[in-house]
Amino acid sequence: MHKHRPFVKPMMVVTTSGYVVSVLGPYLADSKNNNAGILNHMIRNNTEEMRDWLQDGDTFIVDRGFRDSSEMLGDIGINMEMPCFMQRGTSQHTTQEASHLRLITKVRWVVESANARLKRWKYLNHVIPNTQIPFIGDYIRIVGALCNRFTSALSSGNEEEDQATALKMLHLSKRKNELQEFVESNGSGLSNRTYSEQKIDAAGFAQDFPKLSDSEIHQLTLGVNQPVCDATFRITSICAKWPGSVHDSRIWRESALCQKFENGEYNGFLLGDSGYPCKRYLMTPFLNPSTVPKQKFNAALCKTRVIVEQTFGILKRRFSCLQGVLRTTPRQATKYIVACAILHNTGIDQGDIVESTQVQFYGGNNNYNNALTGDGFNMHNYIVDTYFTCVK
Repeated sequence: MHKHRPFVKPMMVVTTSGYVVSVLGPYLADSKNNNAGILNHMIRNNTEEMRDWLQDGDTFIVDRGFRDSSEMLGDIGINMEMPCFMQRGTSQHTTQEASHLRLITKVRWVVESANARLKRWKYLNHVIPNTQIPFIGDYIRIVGALCNRFTSALSSGNEEEDQATALKMLHLSKRKNELQEFVESNGSGLSNRTYSEQKIDAAGFAQDFPKLSDSEIHQLTLGVNQPVCDATFRITSICAKWPGSVHDSRIWRESALCQKFENGEYNGFLLGDSGYPCKRYLMTPFLNPSTVPKQKFNAALCKTRVIVEQTFGILKRRFSCLQGVLRTTPRQATKYIVACAILHNTGIDQGDIVESTQVQFYGGNNNYNNALTGDGFNMHNYIVDTYFTCVK
């Protein structure tokens, strides 16, 4: 079942609308049970009375793993279409071959989409224990039946619109390579000509080229993903537009929340890990705690900051789309993440996730005001000296 450790695999037949017609198996995933071998076995033994619902002239859209089933399907009047192979001695497909390959891939995408629907059930998206192997086929049939009954068709559902789309795809698949014809018809050496780079005057040359502001470029190229939560698991701020390569400190430095803390608009403390800078309002662990009080400070900070990790866990349990890869554009992904955070807070308001927890902050001495006016290290030392030096 699992892509990286395929011990067994089912075989599923779907229509162009995504309707699951049949689920066979599971079969042992070894050299004897390749895709073509499984399909040939299904046809030869008329599994689930397959030949009764197959009609002469039907077409199977398959991948290259079914190439050895062509003869058997042909014997019962079934056409088979699959991506073509590159001819021996060639380095690329011809225009006709490439167009045919794209056409088959566009039609066959429905199979992958149907498989993705099945994997929305977390159980089928993870490694399954060996003890469950006898029941895998039944599980997939049940999930397939639920998908057939309660999910919409993968096609538009409008017969005329589907036919128009099919005709357009067929038309595009038969188009000639106009660029190739242009190169071949404009000089015998044009196809092999080298190129050189030179500066050109863009004035009047790229008038229709899109113009983007700095903020628009920022939004397009950088995505947000830095939530801040309180002790009740409520997300009080979220930034979900940055790619994973950007350091946490930079995301924080350029966030609106950071500016508000810097300007004194907010009063309080934030807890962060060692990836963030130490500020008078942002407490981070000591990198090399050399004394017992500093070690106790680090331990207390980590125990308190675990709330944010627990919040991540709650989000992922509540919204399964956050557990894996979001199969959408980066811009849409940021909207999904923010929407999940809003719904998460709504759940807390309705008492649907966790109960609120009261957190008490113990008062200190007059040195607290002095620490507020200093840098983060002053506040660090103040807290350690006040609350952890005498802790047994």
